[in-house]
Amino acid sequence: EVGSWLGSFSLALHRLGYDVVACDRYSNYGNAFDSNVELMRAEGIRLVSTNRGSELDQIAALGQFDFVVAGAVIEHVPHTPRHLLETLYGAVRPGGLLLIDTPNLARYWNRRTLERGETIFQPVEDQFLSDPPWEGHHREYTAKELRWMLEHIGCEEVDVEFLDYNMLQFEELSAEHIECLATIVEDPSQSDTLLAAARRPVD
Repeated sequence: EVGSWLGSFSLALHRLGYDVVACDRYSNYGNAFDSNVELMRAEGIRLVSTNRGSELDQIAALGQFDFVVAGAVIEHVPHTPRHLLETLYGAVRPGGLLLIDTPNLARYWNRRTLERGETIFQPVEDQFLSDPPWEGHHREYTAKELRWMLEHIGCEEVDVEFLDYNMLQFEELSAEHIECLATIVEDPSQSDTLLAAARRPVD
């Protein structure tokens, strides 16, 4: 898993019986993830702390896997996600799967925000006043764009699904939340999240 962060998915996959390698820039976070890292290591997950300068080389050096997972990662990549996606593709064994999760640019809440004439990006002052590198979302993608990128790097059998677990964060649902859910039932393309599964062809 690339972008393992708290380790939630890595731990779940490990407990389901998979041999897991978890990668993230843990050294960038100080002590914030020490307990998460200790738990993953104690359970037998291999941890790789990457760094911005050599991250892609570090990932490539790990070899190939049956599954490579990167959730909530590509939207943080500046300029182009191509190099990261090509690296992830290279880490998939022929016949294996690359799994990508990313926010859906065309989600319900973005559409409502734009209708009000407001920005769908993060607060301009956060990015404007930041010291490079900016760690926020550089770009979000539509389902069609995500499919195109995965096909462009050589993936086959690309399947993009719409998911929405955004409502789980609220203790109570408002009328607006209910409207959102009803809209998504009618039009799944307005869901919060894109999940793509793509296969690397057998050589």
